[in-house]
Order: sequence, then structure tokens, then C-alpha cells
Amino acid sequence: MPKSKDDRSNGMKILNTPRVIKVRTNSTGNPTAIYMPSSAQLRSNGKWVNVIKVENLWKVNDEWWRGADEEISRLYYVLRIDSGQQITMFLDLITNKWHRQSG
Repeated sequence: MPKSKDDRSNGMKILNTPRVIKVRTNSTGNPTAIYMPSSAQLRSNGKWVNVIKVENLWKVNDEWWRGADEEISRLYYVLRIDSGQQITMFLDLITNKWHRQSG
């Protein structure tokens, strides 16, 4: 059975799989607003929330030796949103899709 791109766990179940999210960015590519689906945990009722501050930012390049189909290249952000909560998300630099990192 072929493995999916995100199955790097040798048949073990992947926990806290990142979810694709909608993000608005400014002219430099930094997030300014995130669409948060309905969630009691995030105190959101399915609306856009503003990013107040980028608290941390780092880049991950990993598994490049496996080839283009398995390479990981991500730009991670720790953000403070207007509710005061902190969330971690990343931009997949290969697919150009934003993801919220579950925790």
C-alpha cells in the first residue's frame, strides 16, 4: 500500500494532523487575519480574526534528501490573535498552503 506524503510514521497513526486554513497576508507575506472555523476552544464562531502580533517565526527544511515528493519546507509562525490567544501555524513553502498546527 503506498504511503501518503504526510505518512512518515511507518504505519503509526499521526496525531494532531495540521489543518488547512485561510489566511490574509500583508505585502511582505506575513499573516494579518485568519479565518477560524467555529470552535469553543478558540472562542470563535466561524469568522476572520485579526493577528495582533507575530511572536515567533522560524523556517524548517527537512527530509530534502528524500526528493521533491517528500521534502518538508515550512515557515512557522506563533501568533497572538485579537482574542488574546496564541496559535501556531505554518506556510507550506512547497504547496503554498497555510496550516494550523494542532496541539
